[in-house]
Amino acid sequence: MKKSHFWVCGGILAALIFLGGCQSGPSQGGGAASQGVTRSVEDLVEMVAVPSGTFIMGSSESEEQWEILMELVGTQSESPQHEVTVSGFRIGKYEVTQKEWQDVMGTSLGRIASAEGGNLFGIGASYPMYFVSWYDALVFCNKLSIREGLTPAYLLNGKTDPAEWGNVPREGASSGNNAVWNGVTWDRSANGYRLPTGAEWEYACRAGTTTATSNTGDTITKDTGVNTNSVDPQGTRSVGSKAANPWGLYDMHGNVWEWCWDWYADYSAEAQTDPTGPSSGTERELRGASWRQDEIYMRSAVRRHNDPAIRRDAVGFRVVRSEVSM
Repeated sequence: MKKSHFWVCGGILAALIFLGGCQSGPSQGGGAASQGVTRSVEDLVEMVAVPSGTFIMGSSESEEQWEILMELVGTQSESPQHEVTVSGFRIGKYEVTQKEWQDVMGTSLGRIASAEGGNLFGIGASYPMYFVSWYDALVFCNKLSIREGLTPAYLLNGKTDPAEWGNVPREGASSGNNAVWNGVTWDRSANGYRLPTGAEWEYACRAGTTTATSNTGDTITKDTGVNTNSVDPQGTRSVGSKAANPWGLYDMHGNVWEWCWDWYADYSAEAQTDPTGPSSGTERELRGASWRQDEIYMRSAVRRHNDPAIRRDAVGFRVVRSEVSM
């Protein structure tokens, strides 16, 4: 695997800012916010309203190259198909970007990659954030909620402020897949940022479609999503580089895998309403595929799973907010 070049629009200066964590102007962690300026939710993370509705979750044998993919991932990953009803919510128009991450968390992708001993595969303000664990994503969600004056969605030992949660567990360390952090609870009445459930993610990705993909129908091509594992430079691309789905959401196929709330489990054929996955497990659900996958993975129903403590160069996330009465 070749290490990527910097192909950021802003050139070397932008690369240095996001690689080294230098802070410059109000877009960085020590800028406007530290001067008492409160950004609006829509200024930082652009959200799209998703209406409530019912859809068929999972994939069918009629989808292009279905049998080939099932040999790779297993049929239990996407079947049996089942009816799911989802309440309305708001979802990020794009995957969380490196700029948004640094603005909220105060640390850069370059520093995280260095700590993880990993290479960089796309860097810049509008590129998706990666090297993000599931635990990291929870911290981001609550920090952003607190910053915007919203009710945080997650509680750890009854506390919503990540500053009181302790160190984030890391893969390979004694804290790894952590029993304490796995005990996090989700306040369903909160209006703050959170991860989507697997059902919410697929419902938003499909956007009313029933085809293999939501932006190029049943034909999966290089235009469906960012998959650059066989081109130079390898790696992520700026969010929004490919066509949006019918609801105006970008990069639901490719670029980076996206964490979901759910513990991973096989599907049931029973109809469900607002499912949130099993109450316990060992690995969390990932959706959407990434730049590392072949085109065959660029599909609405595709999913994988991994340890919530892992940080990888092809794993990021996007945020949602519940539509709740306040």
